[in-house]
Amino acid sequence: MRLVETVVRAVYGRGSERFELPCDVRLNESSRYPEKVLGTHATNGRLLDSTIVTDAAGQKRVRVSGNVDLHAWCKGREGTFVVSRQVPFVREIAIPGAGEADFRNEEASARLLEEPSCGPGSLVKLDGDLCVRAPLRLHLGAEIVGDRRVFAYIRAASKPSKPVAPGLPEPAEWVKADEIDYD
Repeated sequence: MRLVETVVRAVYGRGSERFELPCDVRLNESSRYPEKVLGTHATNGRLLDSTIVTDAAGQKRVRVSGNVDLHAWCKGREGTFVVSRQVPFVREIAIPGAGEADFRNEEASARLLEEPSCGPGSLVKLDGDLCVRAPLRLHLGAEIVGDRRVFAYIRAASKPSKPVAPGLPEPAEWVKADEIDYD
């Protein structure tokens, strides 16, 4: 029996998080005279970066940054118009169980699990300016992969008591001859 060491690349932690960001899109009220928000829409969700961070308790997290375009359709005195804003976000996603793992060459990756969406918008005054306020909803997923050393015991192969079908490899010693399955 021999002991063999190999290095494998494996995902050792995954996590996801749904969250909502309150977003404000400033309006130019002197030129458009907004009266009502008719609808909101989120498009172009992009993830820019994902990095591994460790908190004080040793728990690993993936910090994800990106942006989403938020559009608000408004009614004014002279008709309807659309205002848009690119909304940046940074979020840390907890990766359960990854703190005690012993991996090397760690890499983080993240993705949007659902298309960004937003709730109904409303007109609000913010620092003297009129804004459309709408909740932006995101669902992110993240994972950490790394290299891990794995040890395996290998026994020397021996001939089975029954003949093996032509073209198929010999079964390992630990496979009993009456248990061979060629499917």
